[in-house]
Amino acid sequence: MEKQPDKFEVLMDWFLGDAKEITASQKEMTEILSALSEKLAKDTESLGETADSLKRTLVENQRSISLAISDDAKAREEFLTKFRRAQASRAETLTRQILFITAGCTIVGAAVGAAIAILLLR
Repeated sequence: MEKQPDKFEVLMDWFLGDAKEITASQKEMTEILSALSEKLAKDTESLGETADSLKRTLVENQRSISLAISDDAKAREEFLTKFRRAQASRAETLTRQILFITAGCTIVGAAVGAAIAILLLR
């Protein structure tokens, strides 16, 4: 007959079995953590590159907007200058036309008045 294991041997086998399971689980977790750490490092690097790219794009867009605003301000100022000149020129032309019309009416009125005076004095 076989000898029955004593309590110490049973406890040692049980303890060693649990220790082996714990060690295997720990190795598995270590591998998972290593993989996660590598993935995190890659993702962090990728995120940094993406952030730098977005910063560059943002700066370029901001410069484009600033240039567009500057060009718009210049175009508005140029338009206002041309508009003011055109208005001044139109006002001068209108004033000249009114003066010519007034002078013409005055001459015609004087001629009519002189003709009436000559007719009345005869």
